[in-house]
Amino acid sequence: MPPVRKRPKTTLPLINRVLLGFSAATVVLVAGGGALYRRWQAQWTWEEWVRHTEQVLRRLTQVEAQLGSLKSHHRGYLLTGQAEELRNYQLTRSDIQLTLQTLRHLLQDNPEQSQRWARLHTLTTNTLLHLDQSIRIYQQQGQPASIRTLSAEAHRHLFQEVRQLVEAMRQTEEQ
Repeated sequence: MPPVRKRPKTTLPLINRVLLGFSAATVVLVAGGGALYRRWQAQWTWEEWVRHTEQVLRRLTQVEAQLGSLKSHHRGYLLTGQAEELRNYQLTRSDIQLTLQTLRHLLQDNPEQSQRWARLHTLTTNTLLHLDQSIRIYQQQGQPASIRTLSAEAHRHLFQEVRQLVEAMRQTEEQ
């Protein structure tokens, strides 16, 4: 029997080795790219929440500032009777309502804050109604009658409740 010849051990042809190297590099790049994408997406989501929180905080501060301006224009009108104070009061009143609607939209993803917004809206509406009523009293009965409405405790209580509620909303957002 003729001797069996052993085949020499062959290595992969050069082209196969190059393709294997490129394939391994591609797998590493795709895996690294996927990890980088997930990290970028998590960063973007976090930044969006930070921006959202900042928007809510700005709107809460804006509501407080607008209510302060409203109160100032209201008193100015009742004390001086100047039409410009009444116009400023009416403009600020409209601004407050727009700010509250924007705030409502921003808080709709949070049930706890949405409930607080509903309470804030009710308190603000009651405040506006009270202030509007004293303006009507001024226009119908004169300054002395309207001044008596300024000394009533009801509107002070409403403003205090609004401040406390806004502070609670602010603390929730900052957590």
